[in-house]
Amino acid sequence: VGTSKGLLQNHDAIEWEAKHLGISWRMRVKISAMVHGQWFIDEMVKGPFSMMKHKHEFISIGNTTLMRDIFIFRAPLGWLGQLAD
Repeated sequence: VGTSKGLLQNHDAIEWEAKHLGISWRMRVKISAMVHGQWFIDEMVKGPFSMMKHKHEFISIGNTTLMRDIFIFRAPLGWLGQLAD
């Protein structure tokens, strides 16, 4: 489900699976905004967080590119999730 190859476009959906601390989980995100070659934002549509927004910025520095991630999320499970944060 979602984009599996090629360049991402605004409103594309991506689904992936990860394993952390021995637990497998899936997340589906949607590209909610982008300026090609400069930045894009993906937001969780389905997954383990109550809310997740992730901005990827690409900054040219001479012959290299710096990628900066800004990751905003809210843990699930109310106060128990806040405690785990």
